[in-house]
Amino acid sequence: AITLSRSDLRRRLASTRRGLALDYGASIAALFVLGLLQILIFTVSMRLLMHSPFRIAEVLLLAVYLALVLGLGQLLSLLDQSLRLYLSLLILLLLGIAGGCFFQLSEKLLSLVGQYTPQGWVLSRLKGYDSLPFAVPLLVALLLLALGYYLQKRRVISEG
Repeated sequence: AITLSRSDLRRRLASTRRGLALDYGASIAALFVLGLLQILIFTVSMRLLMHSPFRIAEVLLLAVYLALVLGLGQLLSLLDQSLRLYLSLLILLLLGIAGGCFFQLSEKLLSLVGQYTPQGWVLSRLKGYDSLPFAVPLLVALLLLALGYYLQKRRVISEG
């Protein structure tokens, strides 16, 4: 069996016509499907254990949140491995605090600040507060994913 280092694998994928794009798309799709499956398992578990209602709108909100987090993750994956974990945790902590995950924020604070973070946007929508339209975070997620692909492709080309 032949094992390739990560950089060798990237170079090999880059040498094919659409290798990098297909690998990137398949990786994102796999992560999204697994995340969505986890959301559905938790939602069904809450329905069975606590008799909470199953609302498809809430599952869709969490799916957009998942896409946003995947987009952020693709950008953070470009960081040097020794720095990636610490910086990612710091960014997620700050976003969580600003979004109202650790401390309950008032509707005014969520509207002013929180709704512009992935967590705060979901919390604002779940609570029925005024927040960004559904399409805005979805568009941001798609842009982050596209930017992540472009930057990763550029990195592979510059390395090879």
